[in-house]
Amino acid sequence: MYLKDITKGKALPTDTISLVNEHCMFNPRVQGASVGQQIKVSSDDPILHNTHPQNSETNATLYNIALPFKGFSVTKPLPATPQLIKIKCDAHEWMHAWVWEFDHPTSRRPGRRAFHDQRRTAWHLHSCRLQEAAGEKSIPVTVSAGKTVTQDIQLAAK
Repeated sequence: MYLKDITKGKALPTDTISLVNEHCMFNPRVQGASVGQQIKVSSDDPILHNTHPQNSETNATLYNIALPFKGFSVTKPLPATPQLIKIKCDAHEWMHAWVWEFDHPTSRRPGRRAFHDQRRTAWHLHSCRLQEAAGEKSIPVTVSAGKTVTQDIQLAAK
């Protein structure tokens, strides 16, 4: 879940996010980030991996990083425009991860801020197939300071 069209709030984070190749899986498989952040890609496996991030809409390659041995790491900038980034390992077809990159400030602690007339969006990743299974759907939401809002979002399979 994430909120769209946020125009004010905390400054964008600038810390580096991590993506680790371990046990022939990416960890974490899904994470959020902000424009301007960097990603540190590393391997805890004693075999060759590569980390191949792509724009999820166009499949355009952002970069392709070889990770030849355990302990190897590379830090790269995320794209300058917000987007959903899909990441794969070309050597192991089952390895996939996703990074949602946003251009607006977001709170890392839900319920600590008031959001007025925003759009809450759900995005579904099928855990068995490691792919988008139901796409995304947005609904309007209004949350007042100090209040909690519970909403159900129904997603249909693609």
